[in-house]
Amino acid sequence: MGTIYKIEYLTENTIIKIFETGKIDVITAEYHAAVNSAGSLTFKLSPLHAAYNSIETLVGIVVLYKNDKIIFKSRVYSITIDNYNIKTVECEGMLAVLNDSIIKPYEYSEYKSLDGTKSTQKFGNWIYQLTNNHNQQVTENTHFFETVMSDKLRNLDFSCKNTSYSDTWSEIKSKFINELDGFLWVEYNNELLTLSTEQDVLHFDTTLSRACNQEIKYAVNLSSIERKIYADDFATAILPLGGEYETETGGKIKTSIVSVNNNNEFLVNDDAVKKYGRINKVINFDGVLSPTELLKLAKNKLDEIISLSGNLSVKAVDLSIVDDTLDCFEIGQKVKIISENHQTDMYAIISEYDIDLLQPQAAEYKLNSNFKSFVNITNQTIYKIKE
Repeated sequence: MGTIYKIEYLTENTIIKIFETGKIDVITAEYHAAVNSAGSLTFKLSPLHAAYNSIETLVGIVVLYKNDKIIFKSRVYSITIDNYNIKTVECEGMLAVLNDSIIKPYEYSEYKSLDGTKSTQKFGNWIYQLTNNHNQQVTENTHFFETVMSDKLRNLDFSCKNTSYSDTWSEIKSKFINELDGFLWVEYNNELLTLSTEQDVLHFDTTLSRACNQEIKYAVNLSSIERKIYADDFATAILPLGGEYETETGGKIKTSIVSVNNNNEFLVNDDAVKKYGRINKVINFDGVLSPTELLKLAKNKLDEIISLSGNLSVKAVDLSIVDDTLDCFEIGQKVKIISENHQTDMYAIISEYDIDLLQPQAAEYKLNSNFKSFVNITNQTIYKIKE
């Protein structure tokens, strides 16, 4: 059985079919997905299409199915009609609803919080307060997702602040994605009981490790491979700084690793210093108050930046289109890449892809090894190639 894609437009009272492989046609239909991104879906309709006059901006949701499983939910944010009355509909993924709520200046610390309730100084409690703040400002159809995260992440010592007005998505991106090197991905509820995002699950992860049984091989489904060696963020020693806390004298000081790192505020890689010299860099982890946790994060960060080798980019074709026994490629999956021609036998993460829904067999998936869990493997492989 081949892959069947469907696009439907849902409002409170009706379901309108827009596209289905081999049955209902559109002029174009393109789906874009990427790690830590809302994603997008764009399609063009002729004036003769049955749904031409039904779609409205920011009304209802547009759903993309793959073999009857929901892989993307979105809302219409732009409709353009050209000189020939061709209608282009642009949709943004439901993560974009987190742009709809405002967060006032705040401090999340031992005695302060976002919403006036008691702060536990844990990451999970911070997300819970963001949830409440968002839901109080928006209507039910754009309420916060159900959230899932590991107990370790939920109980992570965490503090942060913002001195300006922001939106919920910007706060999550700044404090979680950028500072904690976090990842977000949405698991969609396949039962469309309501139009609310509450039915969907927002996963918070600090690593992406979902395995795929499909491999990428040279002369089979590997389209291109590119290796880049750079020193943009290179350092051999880092000074990690955590969140601020109040001293006994009433002053404020940033958390350091001195107490858990042999009385040294710097974390140093001696082998790298011997080879490249002492190059220092300050790394901020503003939400971390535990010296032990700060040291752990700092070690991971130093592992990333002590190497001049940084990136392996791969483009590949998804063979599950023609082989039902293979897992289909999805954002965030870990996939093995094998190419004797490039002396490569390693894992990488699917970071981005674009699918032409009218020709899905031609879709290319981009994989990137520049994630902290796999950086060391990448470095070893590229050094081997270089030698």
